[in-house]
Amino acid sequence: MSASEEQVLEAQDDEPPVDTDETSAAENADSATESDDTGEAAAEEPAEPEIPLTPEQQITLMEGALVESQEKVLRVRAEFDNFRKRTHRDLADARLIGKTITIEGILPVVDHFGMAMMAIDQDNADIETLKQGMQMIQVEFERCLEGLGLEKISTVGERFDPNQHEGVSTEPSDDVPAEHIIREWKAGYRLGERLLRAATVVVSNGPESADKTTDDESATAPE
Repeated sequence: MSASEEQVLEAQDDEPPVDTDETSAAENADSATESDDTGEAAAEEPAEPEIPLTPEQQITLMEGALVESQEKVLRVRAEFDNFRKRTHRDLADARLIGKTITIEGILPVVDHFGMAMMAIDQDNADIETLKQGMQMIQVEFERCLEGLGLEKISTVGERFDPNQHEGVSTEPSDDVPAEHIIREWKAGYRLGERLLRAATVVVSNGPESADKTTDDESATAPE
């Protein structure tokens, strides 16, 4: 080897080694810069203008929307019709159940009425026994009505209430205070909060002596 070649090799050995990490970082930075430049260039590019629809295309879109709306209306109408039929069927079933419960409670009373009528036709029928039997039937019938939720309105001795009592006449009474019920002509009934029939009653207007005294004083008062 010549002396010049040896000097070249020694010079290469004296050069410091190249840092590969710094080289990679520099390359990545250059790539990022190029990407940013590309993105900015793409953002700066104007958007393509929208091509307006032709009248034929607009009509086609409107017809499609109309068909879709009509289909929705038909579906809703069919669902409502099914709901209406189902509701009517449920109401009919509820009415039938209510009638069934009512008739089942009344049937024993009807049977007892039949037995009472058969007892009346016998030659040795006892009036007192028949009376007791009719009273038992009445009690059973009232119990049946109470089981259905029917409530009898209180009358005798109660204060007159126009919301549930119907006064047909007034009478003086020394025992019953004024505006209180003396006797009942026809029973009234309530089902829950609903008034089925007002009780027909006679109402007291106070002691008779007080009325006479008032009339006498009015007659003798100076004009």
